[in-house]
Amino acid sequence: MSTESFLEVTLYVADVRRSAAFYRAAGIPLFDREDGMRFHVDGGIGVTALQLYPAVVKPVSSVQLGFRVTDIGILVSALTEIGADFETPGPRRLTTQDPDGNRVHFSEIVRSGP
Repeated sequence: MSTESFLEVTLYVADVRRSAAFYRAAGIPLFDREDGMRFHVDGGIGVTALQLYPAVVKPVSSVQLGFRVTDIGILVSALTEIGADFETPGPRRLTTQDPDGNRVHFSEIVRSGP
């Protein structure tokens, strides 16, 4: 047996809508869900689901995340538009924090060949 990939990542956040705006700006497709009486957001990155739940019965998540993106320039524009602070430590890298203070890294995919 071998583990092939993440199935899902669930973050418990202080404000679901605010966190969803951040991750949507980062290019992650998310949709709103109502599960009983709890509003949350689901979406996905490749084969991995991303879920944002309100930190009601669990504390706000504390994680460090890293993503591959296709264009750092588009990401810079999107994060600037929502007022997010970020650093670009290299020509194809960006680091920031989500609304709950989780460190988030982005690296641009460089493809070679046809």
